Amino acid sequence: MIKHLISHQLKQSSRSKRFAEGTGIKIVYWFFIGLMLLYVLAAGFFIDKILEASFPGQDLMTVFNSFILYYFTADIFMRFYLQDVPILSISPYLHLPIKKHKMIHFMLSKSLLSLFNYLPLFIFIPFGLKVILPAMGAGYAIIWLLGIYGLILTNNFLAIYLKRQLVGNFKVVISFIAFIITSAIVDFMGWVDFSELSSMLFSSLGQNYGYLLVIGGLLLSAYLLNYLLLKKNTYLDEIDYGKKKDGFKAINTSFLKRYGNIGSLIAMELKLIFRNKRPKSIFFMSVMLLLYGFLFYPNDFYMEGFAMLTFVGVFMTGIFLSNYGQLLLSWNSNFFDKIITSRVNMQEYFESKFWLFFVTSTAAFILTVPYLYFGWKVLAINAASYLFNVGVNAFVIFYFSMRNPKRIDLSKSASFNYEGVTATQFILILPILLLPVLLVAPFQYFGMPYLGISLLAVMGIVGLFLKNTWFKLIEKRYRTKKHELATGFRQV
Repeated sequence: MIKHLISHQLKQSSRSKRFAEGTGIKIVYWFFIGLMLLYVLAAGFFIDKILEASFPGQDLMTVFNSFILYYFTADIFMRFYLQDVPILSISPYLHLPIKKHKMIHFMLSKSLLSLFNYLPLFIFIPFGLKVILPAMGAGYAIIWLLGIYGLILTNNFLAIYLKRQLVGNFKVVISFIAFIITSAIVDFMGWVDFSELSSMLFSSLGQNYGYLLVIGGLLLSAYLLNYLLLKKNTYLDEIDYGKKKDGFKAINTSFLKRYGNIGSLIAMELKLIFRNKRPKSIFFMSVMLLLYGFLFYPNDFYMEGFAMLTFVGVFMTGIFLSNYGQLLLSWNSNFFDKIITSRVNMQEYFESKFWLFFVTSTAAFILTVPYLYFGWKVLAINAASYLFNVGVNAFVIFYFSMRNPKRIDLSKSASFNYEGVTATQFILILPILLLPVLLVAPFQYFGMPYLGISLLAVMGIVGLFLKNTWFKLIEKRYRTKKHELATGFRQV
């Protein structure tokens, strides 16, 4: 039976339209995958030399173990954002004498083929062979590597569980994110030293077989969470939580009615986002990426300048705007014919989307205010970046979004999903993120960085004052492109 299921999955993949299309995107995708593998291989081979140079005179095993806990935290975030959730539509098998639990186990086993389950081994195995084996012996090294791999697989199933909960019970995801943020704050403030805790835990890992039993229990628990969640639902690729648990019902949009047609259009856009898998995933990924600042602000090397901090500010305050806005009209591709044949005022249509982006970017900026801990400079840069995003980048994205007449399936996951993506998106993202940096860099070079930051803010404010002019230009472009867009959206 398993052999037939594997055969069916291979045929389904090879015969899909997505498999045959997007050759250029696939080449770029596999190029970056290959490049990443080369970097990881190089890092694994020279890991001991890198640690010796970075931490001279310190015990390499202690230093390496102190980073493992941070790695697994970053790993689960990467998996949540990038790893696909394994699916298997069971409707074609319901009339066959196949037990449901076998198909659940098969589907969960598919996740073991993920690249994320093997990529870390290119780091951990070389370190185990070059450092741990000579110092601690074969028994210690084997237990240590088995324990590490057990935790890698635990992360695999935990990330899948969180992504499935995102569909209908995203309170679990929010709680998990809140826990990680709280832990990061506790660690940064020095209340708990997680690097020391990590070093203690993983240095002890190879000394006792009992630790393998604990890790095995964690792995089994993560697997059972997925199994029990799937067993409760009739269809494995679409979790049905019932109408009472519709994630959107927790959001009250009745107040939007007071804003007339624009308010109604915003409410419809919110329904589209929170009732469909792909846009909802983008929304929550955008929230998670607000932690991006922790990669740069604690580092004195980046804090000395302004250009890189401008990039971080534009990225964080405009992440939802850039991710969701690039497919601005493609989100409505399933019912675009209804839009062009109805009496929708297109200026109000685009204005409703603008106010959605304005509110989300404002919320993102407010959530970055705690980075003030790293200095007033960070707050000033983020404020200017926010104004530039809502006053300039928003309208640039609106204008160029009409060069993308590609239909997309809202129900598919956002990770590694390039449906509806064209070369325009890859080209557009460069000026959106790099133009502010290029504007600030010359002023930084001549010792006037705050003048460059002020320029970004002024450009954003001027753009907001000219928004009606922007909307007229965008509506005019829409009228020349709408039939081309409609034709592209009809192609399934």
